[in-house]
Amino acid sequence: MEAMIWEYNYLLGTQLEEQRKYYEEKINELRTKKEESPTFKSNAQKIETMKAEFETMKNKIEEYDKETKLMTKTIKMTKEKIESLQQEIEILKEFNTSIKENISKYSKVVT
Repeated sequence: MEAMIWEYNYLLGTQLEEQRKYYEEKINELRTKKEESPTFKSNAQKIETMKAEFETMKNKIEEYDKETKLMTKTIKMTKEKIESLQQEIEILKEFNTSIKENISKYSKVVT
């Protein structure tokens, strides 16, 4: 009886091993077919092209971010300069008005 069990286990083991080899070969064949297929190669090329385009776009976005920060800083500085000049204009207007009043007063005194 033990001999029959051993023989059964041996036959089962060898058949399972043969099945494993058979399916591994089939899997390898399918992989080879897939890798050699024009669609696979075309898709691989498309992926590489898309990766390159992605990197280019990423670099452009980084450049645009830097430019945006620089422009924002420039705009802020320009606004501050405008405010400063407006304040200076107001001071000069007041000074001009004061001078006109003084000229008017002195011309009345002189005449």
